[in-house]
Amino acid sequence: MALLTGCLDAELADIDIKCTGASRFGRFQRDFFQQIYKADGSKNFFDPNHATTPTNPTLLATWSALIAKSDQEKVITGSNYAESVLTAGEQVAFGGGNVLPNRVSMNMGSDPSTFTSMLIDANQTTIIKPLRGYQKSNGIRPNLGNFHVNQFGQIGMISNGLAGTELKYYPIPMYKIHVGDPSQLSDEEPTKNAFSYMKATGWADMIVWITPTDFDALELGF
Repeated sequence: MALLTGCLDAELADIDIKCTGASRFGRFQRDFFQQIYKADGSKNFFDPNHATTPTNPTLLATWSALIAKSDQEKVITGSNYAESVLTAGEQVAFGGGNVLPNRVSMNMGSDPSTFTSMLIDANQTTIIKPLRGYQKSNGIRPNLGNFHVNQFGQIGMISNGLAGTELKYYPIPMYKIHVGDPSQLSDEEPTKNAFSYMKATGWADMIVWITPTDFDALELGF
């Protein structure tokens, strides 16, 4: 939960109501996974405008190079999700009744968002077991992030909000990763493993969706 503290800014921030940058996430079809930190403690990122060694996330060559790595910069392409749902966190309030004047409540912030899904007929040894290892990224400083791939083949990632040579993109931190044991309700249904994780409050404030130019993100790695 992110607690709300302090006062309003002296000047209210502008809100763009002209729909110049509308954002529709679509349904999360799969994720690409990458550790947040490199061996030297710095963060992994894409730098599309670097003067000598640009890493452009719209290009297959960039992703192929990361998939081929064998260190903390390696990218793993995940399986397709079924029954995927992204649920925003609930408001956290204080007050009500006779606690505060006029019986109003204070908005203290929001709980984290939760992503839930099912992995259908997933190989328990080659898919589920490695995913269980990702659960070790736990606590208040996770070291695993992801890039969302929606049904349109767009890839979601976090921008630092800067322009030109300062622009960089980062994986989105994942919290409380859970991989369930297989379940099967009847012989008329597939075997399912639940897969879920949480996102910190405000995780999507700086999300951008990039469209690959020379590959299909829905097919990468298959």
